[in-house]
Amino acid sequence: MTQNILHFKEIEFATVSITCGTKTGTAFFIKTDSDEKYLLTADHNISESDSQEINLDIKDAKIPAIVIERITDKDVAIIKIDTSLDDILGLPLMADEIAYNEQWETFGFTNERINSAGKYNGKVARINEDTKWDIDLECEQYGNVNSFEGLSGAPLVIANKVMGVIGYDLTGTLGATSIKSIVEVLAKNGIKVNQEIRGEIPSSIESEINDTTANTDVFDNINNVINLQTSSNYFLISGNPGSGKTTIAAQFEFDAETNIIVDRYFVKVPTIDKIPTEIRATPDYFINWVEGVYNRILFNQVPAKSDKSLNDRLLLIHSGLDRLSEYYKNTDTIGFLIIDGLDDVKQEVINNFLSVLPLNLPSNLKVIFSCTSKIVLPHNLQAIISDDDEIKVTPLTNLNTELFLKEKLNDKGVTYSQISKLALKSEGHPLYLRYLTQYIIESDDSTDLDNWIDSIPSIGGQIVVYYRNIWNKFNGKIDEIWIASTLSRVRLPIEKDLLYELLPKSSKLAFIEAFRKIEHLLKNEEKLSIYHTSFSDFINTETQIYSQDINDNIAAFCLSKSDTYFSISERIYHLAKGSESNKRIAIEECSQDWIDNCALYSVNPDIVLVDILKIIGIAADYGIAHKVIALLLLSQRVNFRYNTLFDENATYLVNALLGLEKPEEALRYVVRNNSLTVSDGDALYLLQMFYEYGYDNEAEILLATIRKTSDNIIEAGLDSDTFNRFINLKFSAITLSSNIDPKESFFEFEYIKKVVLKNIKENGNSEETIFQFKDEVGSNQMGYYIWRHNFPPYIKGLEENTDFKFDNRTSGFVALSILKAIDFQKKSPVRNEEGSIPEWVLDLEYSIEKYGTHNDYNRFIIPVLIENSKRIDLTEKLIKESFTDKPVFDLRAENGVDLNHKSIHSFTLFAESMGFIDSTNEYPTLLDFGISNWENNIKKLYEYIWFLSGRANRLKAENKLDEILNLKVNLISFIKALEFPLKHRMHWERSYGLPEVALPVVYTKLINILIDYFPNEIKDFIQPIIDKNNYQLGLYSEGYIDSLFTISRHLSKNPSQDSNAYNITRVLEDYIIKTVENRWERNEYLLRLVEIYAQIDNEDKAIEVFKEMIATSMGPSWYKEDQLGIINTTVSNILPKDGNLSYLKKFAAHLQNASGEMTFQRYVKQQQEQFIGDLAKVGLLQQSIEYFKYQLLPDYSTIIENAETSLIDMPMIGKGYNLGARSIEEQSGVLELLSGIDCKNSVFAWALTELFIPGDDRYLLRFTAIQSAIISDIEKNNPDRLDVIFKRLNRFIIAEVDDEFKSEYLQHLFNGLSDVNFKKLNSYDESATFKKSLPKKDATDETKNNYTDPLEKLISTKEEVVTKLATQNKSAARKIIVESLSNIQRENYSVWSRNYSNKIDDLRDLLTDSYNTAEELIKDISPLLVNEPYYQEWVIANDLIEILKNISDEEEKQKILSVVLEHIDLMVRTPNALIEKYDWIEKSNETIIQQEDVLLEFIIWFLNHPALLIKNRTIELLTWLATIEPKKVISALVKELLSEGYKISKELSASVLHQIADLDAHLFWGQFKICLEENRLEILKIKHFMIRNAIIESLEIIRSKDIDDVLPWIEEFNLQFLTVKSGNGEVILEEEYLDPIEDYIFNLNELEILNKDFCISIIKEIKYHCPLTIEDCIKANEYIERSFNNFNDIEIISDFENILRYCLNISVTNCVSSEYRKKAASILRYYQPTFPENQLKLDKIDFEKVNACIKNIFEKKSVIIDNLFRNDDEIYLHYFYKENLKNKDYPNDYEITAYLIHLDKYNSGDHSYPWLQFSDNDYPNTEVEQYDEDVVPLIIKSSYSIVTGSDKVPSHILESISNIFPQEAITEIKTVYWRKGRNWEQKRNGQALKTGNYITIPKKYLEEIKGKYKLVWYLNYGYNRVIIDVLEKRIIEL
Repeated sequence: MTQNILHFKEIEFATVSITCGTKTGTAFFIKTDSDEKYLLTADHNISESDSQEINLDIKDAKIPAIVIERITDKDVAIIKIDTSLDDILGLPLMADEIAYNEQWETFGFTNERINSAGKYNGKVARINEDTKWDIDLECEQYGNVNSFEGLSGAPLVIANKVMGVIGYDLTGTLGATSIKSIVEVLAKNGIKVNQEIRGEIPSSIESEINDTTANTDVFDNINNVINLQTSSNYFLISGNPGSGKTTIAAQFEFDAETNIIVDRYFVKVPTIDKIPTEIRATPDYFINWVEGVYNRILFNQVPAKSDKSLNDRLLLIHSGLDRLSEYYKNTDTIGFLIIDGLDDVKQEVINNFLSVLPLNLPSNLKVIFSCTSKIVLPHNLQAIISDDDEIKVTPLTNLNTELFLKEKLNDKGVTYSQISKLALKSEGHPLYLRYLTQYIIESDDSTDLDNWIDSIPSIGGQIVVYYRNIWNKFNGKIDEIWIASTLSRVRLPIEKDLLYELLPKSSKLAFIEAFRKIEHLLKNEEKLSIYHTSFSDFINTETQIYSQDINDNIAAFCLSKSDTYFSISERIYHLAKGSESNKRIAIEECSQDWIDNCALYSVNPDIVLVDILKIIGIAADYGIAHKVIALLLLSQRVNFRYNTLFDENATYLVNALLGLEKPEEALRYVVRNNSLTVSDGDALYLLQMFYEYGYDNEAEILLATIRKTSDNIIEAGLDSDTFNRFINLKFSAITLSSNIDPKESFFEFEYIKKVVLKNIKENGNSEETIFQFKDEVGSNQMGYYIWRHNFPPYIKGLEENTDFKFDNRTSGFVALSILKAIDFQKKSPVRNEEGSIPEWVLDLEYSIEKYGTHNDYNRFIIPVLIENSKRIDLTEKLIKESFTDKPVFDLRAENGVDLNHKSIHSFTLFAESMGFIDSTNEYPTLLDFGISNWENNIKKLYEYIWFLSGRANRLKAENKLDEILNLKVNLISFIKALEFPLKHRMHWERSYGLPEVALPVVYTKLINILIDYFPNEIKDFIQPIIDKNNYQLGLYSEGYIDSLFTISRHLSKNPSQDSNAYNITRVLEDYIIKTVENRWERNEYLLRLVEIYAQIDNEDKAIEVFKEMIATSMGPSWYKEDQLGIINTTVSNILPKDGNLSYLKKFAAHLQNASGEMTFQRYVKQQQEQFIGDLAKVGLLQQSIEYFKYQLLPDYSTIIENAETSLIDMPMIGKGYNLGARSIEEQSGVLELLSGIDCKNSVFAWALTELFIPGDDRYLLRFTAIQSAIISDIEKNNPDRLDVIFKRLNRFIIAEVDDEFKSEYLQHLFNGLSDVNFKKLNSYDESATFKKSLPKKDATDETKNNYTDPLEKLISTKEEVVTKLATQNKSAARKIIVESLSNIQRENYSVWSRNYSNKIDDLRDLLTDSYNTAEELIKDISPLLVNEPYYQEWVIANDLIEILKNISDEEEKQKILSVVLEHIDLMVRTPNALIEKYDWIEKSNETIIQQEDVLLEFIIWFLNHPALLIKNRTIELLTWLATIEPKKVISALVKELLSEGYKISKELSASVLHQIADLDAHLFWGQFKICLEENRLEILKIKHFMIRNAIIESLEIIRSKDIDDVLPWIEEFNLQFLTVKSGNGEVILEEEYLDPIEDYIFNLNELEILNKDFCISIIKEIKYHCPLTIEDCIKANEYIERSFNNFNDIEIISDFENILRYCLNISVTNCVSSEYRKKAASILRYYQPTFPENQLKLDKIDFEKVNACIKNIFEKKSVIIDNLFRNDDEIYLHYFYKENLKNKDYPNDYEITAYLIHLDKYNSGDHSYPWLQFSDNDYPNTEVEQYDEDVVPLIIKSSYSIVTGSDKVPSHILESISNIFPQEAITEIKTVYWRKGRNWEQKRNGQALKTGNYITIPKKYLEEIKGKYKLVWYLNYGYNRVIIDVLEKRIIEL
């Protein structure tokens, strides 16, 4: 089977960067069958020179590669590496046709992003044969990337397989070389390339053929026409109804061997699969058949499911037909498709129906149509089928007619004369002939036969004449007519009794007489149906006037008898064909209850879907919008149920249905269109199940399909793989056919075996191969005969009666047969039987004694003897001969992750053997499970249990049954050793999923031992499992479930264990229902439970679980499920005016409920993020933000509940998959919010973009679009603000943008700006000289000349519609849209796909403005809805909701909301308790708050974000915003610090106020003064010490600016502090939870300001402010930290510490006097009071030269001192540079610190260099005293502490420097703090990439003092240091 790429990460891991000389590009590892590590790359990535090394960048290492072969003409090279890389898996290659518009994706290293690579995707634009790149590509990232250079060599991935190698040249061409074009070169180098592996006359027609005679004249005519018309592609068989066209289509075979019938399609097939004509007559069904034909012939598989558009499917089909033609061309044959019954295809869909067949068929493929006339066909086919291509059906010859009559009427006493007269009357008309014959057969009285013959009419070839004759006999009697009319209108065969029940009372009285008149026109079967369509058509025409009443009558029966198969299957169908009132009832009845009943009664899904589509059309015709949407969604759920889940779980579903005694329904999921829908192995397994359940009829159908499949394998040609497949299928099928006729099966088996053996021998196979073949097929046959038919042993019989020679292999074959019998027994639904196995064991013993054994078979013989034989001597002898040494036991397969079944079998056989021969009673050692050595422990479990089994079997062989009970103690020890907690399992290194597959094997052995030897102990064994004493048996859920399944299944096989089986199965059921959300897994497990419950005869539970499976079988899908997006579509488009927002809480809860393991989590997370935007979009901005907060950082109770309520794989409380918080990505959530509002010229929206652009670059384009829009709006409406924005943008580009993404960011940004703004922005930063990218051209002129886009006409149509809408002519506009889209639909385009064509989307979207009421819209677009069978129904419903956004009908809005809610609820099944958690979302705030104020409050809220970097960047943004909107920002900050609660945002808001004051004191005071006056009392009452202090320090800054009116406020605030300190000694607080603030308390204690009241206060405050118990608060914070720092490396601030810090500040306020305020603030301050961000410089910093020089000093001992000067005339007094490299866990630090040393002290020896520091959260003490007069420090540096602020607090000059340098020197000292970019990657998101600071002084001033001082530099590089004499330019100390 071809391997798929399962996840894009596989592509990322397999793709590497390649370098060769100056060339760079991409390469990727490919999957091979060997251990060699091969890669493919582009040939032009490799230098022409052989001397250039090829290097691959893999895991931060350079790995050399060598060239294997260069395919220069295809621009591909094969390379390989010799380095072992076990964890890199190659990608599978696929050589196959590639269709236009195929979606592709890749991963590669463009030169713009060479360090990190990127994902790219698009569509295939064109296929060019025989060119270097035979594939042209379109890429969605064309506008985002300047150049794709470097992408060459990347894998072209289509449909999860590599189908090409990408290439790019400097002309801008992006193409690819297909794998198909280089497959021969790859094969030559031993690189395997895969080909994809992917479905006769129906039995009902075949049975009718037996009742007819061949029309040989027509056959001859067909052969003659086709032989003459060699140039024709299409032929037609035409004839009147009943002339025998279908029979001819079914019977015809070619005379010439060169002509082959590929397959036959019958539109009308009597009762086949219960699929009515209206389904088989649909284009979709026919397309599926055509796909199945070529897939079956070419690949002998059913086609894969496709969600492609119709056009994409047609392209693939045409490609498939081409390949089918090539297949026949290679065999010198021509293949013919016969398509019969086209009259039954509706004329309005005949074009679509046959459009799947190209007009110009490929050379070796032709088609024969069969219908009444050429005019039935589409016009284009009529035109190409000439009269010479048409074969008219002629009547049977008189001779053939008479022969047929003689044969059929042989026992009816009909004379030759009567036969002659009948032949003449029939006119050779096959159908008439059949009717006449059947009438005579059914007639009991032949005395009046001559008169009857004379009375029958001559029909002149028109069967309707005969029908008229019959009809006249009713004499207009309505009661009799009603019977025939009812039968003609039911679409399923029905029982005679049911037909009677369907009739009105009056017709029941006439039933016997009327039925007799038409009986011969019916099929001669158990159930009644009309023999030929022509009679149904006749009746329907004649009774058209009664049609509605008849259907109403049938519908009334269905409604009254609602619990029968017929009523459920046919209810909707007949309601829909009835009266207007019944049609409306049909709309209501077509519901979830109905489809669930259809599933329970196994109604054919095709019928269900057709009926739903019909009702959609009716609802649309009535204009009922909400019903149309509801029905579309209903159809979506049905489709998912049947075509996804049921298909995926077909084998389990069949088993369940067989257990529920529904064989006919079960068969539908195994056989479809005469092809297998399951794997070969599953088909054979299910064949055994059908037979052994006793359903022989269905088994025979499956057997015929398996036989046909094996025959197809032969026809397609054999290689080693297909030969083995044929052997397995053919021989296994013959073996299982023994259930019908064992003797016939045996002889067929022997015959086929001889033929195959002959073939094997003739092909030169070895004797060993021949023996293997005989053993495999022979033992499988014999094993089944032993088990199923009690086949007796035969060795002695053959010895006595034949001269057959036995040898030492005989015992091996017998043992194999016994093992096979046991295997069949285990799989069988038959309980507790063993066939003739005991007799065969005796035969085995006999053969061993007489003929010996062959070593190759001992591994089969020994287990049979151990478990079944009493001949201990034979068993011991074999064991001792076979096991001389203990075999190596390797639990792992070669790949290291899978189970090594071969090693397990070998070792367990050894262990069981050792137990069998043990005489010492020394058992293997059992070890306690811990965290380490788990693998060895599991091996010990294997050894022990199999050893124990050996001991038990030995005692059984010795008949010491009492002694077996003594083994109980060993068994208990083993069970105890199996107990280990899941919390240990989680830490088992390199365990992957091995324990989950290894331990169920152990449990299988254990339960079998219990059943065989300790049945009374089973209850005790399972009780702890029932009581759940050991959570999940210590395993992850998969292993736990499999273990319980193996226990319950083995128990269920034993009737005596039914009670125990039930109990353990109930535990399993409860676990699955509560924990397994993934619909694939859940439904598989539930179906397996149904089988077990059925096995133990618990029908009630089986049905209950089956219903539960039905209830969760409608979605959502698992992989890439975006269906939940309909929630957001509904929220953003359907907004009721009544203010009732209750639906929002339900939608929100559904999204949360689906966000676990139910579906693809990333997709649900995206929908949750989009929900934020959609709430904002409809004006619910506050709810949007509250939802954002709730998902990101909810309250403690919710966090704990999220983390602890999971029931799966949680070894300890809170250690599950849900981390507790951050269920969305804040970056995406903010983006969606901003996208949902009008950002206008909002600086607050701008701030949010700045805050969250760093991160995933997928969002870069949309964020920059918002920024560009804001700039454009400012340009238009507020141009005075442009300067502010551009300065800010310049700062952002330099200080915040990641270098890796800078080019991409700027390009996106510039493309959205006007030319004026673009030039203006460039003027702010000369380095940013980027060009705006040109718009991408749609196509080259050459392409346009050669290709006409059929959708081009929609452009002019759109213009016409826009004109109509502009004049309010909505109905005319709507009519134009519908007509145009209908035309497009007829050309096989989807009109509802969002990804196919903007032309279609743009026109369809105009429907939004084209209606006044929903009713008129829905009525008009009805054809667009019902004629779109190729797209997912939910997508249509989704688009329809968007189109309906302008409806004004409030009642209809509510109904639309209800149906969408119902759809999501049925899929997701959210509990009410979860919905109630979102009650807050429906409570709207009555106070209207302006958008800008809401956004500002939102920004302030991010001060509470756990990430320190987010806090820091929010603080800086708020400071900047205050310079633009001081009134809003300062007022909002004051409001925040006055708010309730302990939030850290209160303290940090105060710090922002302080920072604003530092930045612009006048601006700050102008607004803050107003806030003080308005909130005087509230602000003065603030008890939080640091908030008070920040306000005072802010006011002191104002005072320093000589602003006098601040003085009273300062005095008033100072009065709030104590006048003297209140402390009276050290206080002691011993509570452990205070540890985070222990240092604060210690340092405050050092000030002696704390007292006993403080201790009481802080404990009281903590208990008051903790929302939960302290323990729970601590726990919630642990969950928060892991949620925000999961696999990342960022600083997280504990919210519990925020509580402690808050309470500490509250409590300490009453202890601090004015005198101690500053000292206390130095301890408690949580920000940097020097505010480095206010000083950030954006000047160009030349640090590379300095860094290189420092590096050289340490690495090369080279001092080029001039490079360490700044601008040649400035000398660094301090230089600090820090670089955080993305690929390293530690930064690079460079530092220069200057000191002055007195000359007279310089040579006195070593010097001590003072390292003066101040804490980040304090002011620098620049007045610090010198500690060493010899060495004079010049600067004081900061020491890092975890507080808010900047990445680096710059150093400061000491004031003492003024004693050395003149004042003018002091004024020329420069201090600079800078930053270049931030890391945008997830792991260290927001971390500064490069940052630093420096202080310089002009060199001349140092020259002036060099006579007194020596200037030295203390250099640090990492952990190294050196001291340099600056002016002498030399190293003086290392």
